[in-house]
Order: sequence, then C-alpha cells, then structure tokens
Amino acid sequence: MSKRSRIDEKQQEFEDTDTDSTDNEEEMLEQLPSTLPLLATEKSEKTINVDFEFFDPKQGDQEQIAKLLANYLPQTKFDLEGITNFIVSQTRVGTVVKIEQEDVIGFVSVININTNRSLKCVEQILEYLEKNLDQNFKEKLDELLQNEKANVGLILDERLVNCPHILAPHIMRAIFDEINWATEDEPTKELQNSFKFDYILNLTRCFVTVESQNEKENETKNKNLEVQWPKIEDEFLMEQSEMSSFWLPEKEMESKEFHITPYIEKKICMLIPMKRIDKMRTNLNSLFNLN
Repeated sequence: MSKRSRIDEKQQEFEDTDTDSTDNEEEMLEQLPSTLPLLATEKSEKTINVDFEFFDPKQGDQEQIAKLLANYLPQTKFDLEGITNFIVSQTRVGTVVKIEQEDVIGFVSVININTNRSLKCVEQILEYLEKNLDQNFKEKLDELLQNEKANVGLILDERLVNCPHILAPHIMRAIFDEINWATEDEPTKELQNSFKFDYILNLTRCFVTVESQNEKENETKNKNLEVQWPKIEDEFLMEQSEMSSFWLPEKEMESKEFHITPYIEKKICMLIPMKRIDKMRTNLNSLFNLN
C-alpha cells in the first residue's frame, strides 16, 4: 500500500472539525490535524479559525520552504536551493503543513546523510557540524559516516513560530510513519534500505538562560541547564538522545525576533537512536492526551 493510500485510510478514521476556543479541548485533540484551529492571542480577544492541512511536498512549494529553511540555516553558507529541491523531490517521505491548501507554514523531511553525502547541501551541513560539534560527538558521527552499513537520517523540521504545539505529535507521526512505510513501499531494495535508519540527527535551536552560559569558554554547561524549546518535539527528542552538543550561532544567525530575556539563542545537534523514537512519540503524545 502506498503512503498516500495509508494516509487516506487513516484520515477516514477522523472527522473534520471547525473548532473555536470554547470547544472541548479533548475533542480537538482527537482529530487529525487537517483542521486544527489557530486560536487568537489574548490581546486580540477574538477567535480565528484556520485549517491546517498536511500534503506531500511539490514543486510549487519550493519558494515557501526555502524561506523557512533560511531561518533554519545561514543562507550565505548553505545551498538552500539544493536542500529545497531534495525536499520537494522526495514526495514519499516528507510533509508540508499548509493553511487552507495554500500557504506553507511548516514542513518536515529527512535526508540520509550516508547515501546522499555527495550532495553539496549535505557536504555543507557536515562541514558546519564538524566546526561546531564537541569532540566526542564528531568522533561518533565520523564513525557512523564511515560505516558502509550505517544509516543516519538528518531530520529537517521547521515551521512558523506561532503554530500551535498540538501540531507537533502529528508532524512526528507523519515523518516517522512515512519512514517506516518507505522501508516497504519504495520501488527498489536499495531505496527501502536507505530508510532503515540506525540514528536520527536533529539540528535545531533552543534558548538557554544567560546564567547557564559559560562565556569564558563559549560553551554551555549541560548540567542544570534551563532550556526553552521553540518546537516542543525537540524537548522530547532531546530526552531520548544518546549525545548532544550546544554552541552559539554565528552573528548572522542570531534571531532578534525570538530573543527572550534573560535567554540567549543556542544551536543544538542531537543524535537519537532510531530504536528510541517510539518512546519519544509516546511521551510526546501523552503530553496532549493522544493515543
């Protein structure tokens, strides 16, 4: 069965909703995110109903995906066009989140950095990580990249900051279900095997308290670290990670829009064994009372 057939089958188990802020929260959480509402802020004192829908990526989504990626990586040093082209070409594994079938407000995809290491965008990402990861993490990643039998998947997961957190478990379900399906549905054995990941690599950002930043050594103290996560799923991925590494973004990467006093922005990369992903999903679902 194809990915789309399985998604359609899953969607038939749910009813579309047009929910406002006074609706029962549990009813909303039981629905597929194709109709999750975006609620207005307290300042506006109004309810705005917006439909969030999940689609396969396509060529027409390139420009909006590239804009989201520009916030994810420093555009001047990365082949954003190459990454975007990869995302829209890999339609079996990858999802875009749209508002009423038009504006892309988020996406999730995965790149096998072992089999796609020759791509310019992957080369640049690995160079960036080589420069910033701590020594133990670099050695582990190098070991995995040199192992012909290993598969490491780099998750690309980005969306607008004001998206509701309830999208997170559905986005994680979308990408990891599709990864599992691809191990059976891809047309060749080689492609099927390319999605049998041993590890997931997650490059993202967070905010840490200024007090926990060791400015002298320009390193973050991992013990007793107070962290805020713009994307809630990152916290749960972090819990299941085997190792992680924090660093300050370069000056051009610092985002004033999301600066939270007394927090400072940090880049973080985490390595999560694939066998722990189900645990991550279970814990994330539990936060929203989802099965």
